[in-house]
Amino acid sequence: MDKRICEVEGGIRWFVEQLGNKRKELLIKEETLEEIEQGKNLEAERKQLLVEELVDYKAGLEKIRSTLEEQLLKIHEEKDQLRVTEERSEHLHLQ
Repeated sequence: MDKRICEVEGGIRWFVEQLGNKRKELLIKEETLEEIEQGKNLEAERKQLLVEELVDYKAGLEKIRSTLEEQLLKIHEEKDQLRVTEERSEHLHLQ
């Protein structure tokens, strides 16, 4: 049970790391685009593309986060159920 909690926590750490990496990538892309692009129309288009990319990435991250939270909740529920079962078994064994 604890192994599964560690796996989920590892997944959360990975999730946060990926978010940081993607942020760095997007900042680099933004800096590069700023150096290359000229004119207001290109600037507006660049911003729109970055916004769309960020929105898509955020949606993906939210889905991952939600899945990880659900898994963690299930693990905690299973752990609680196992504890109750063990306590009942111990109680019956003592009688």
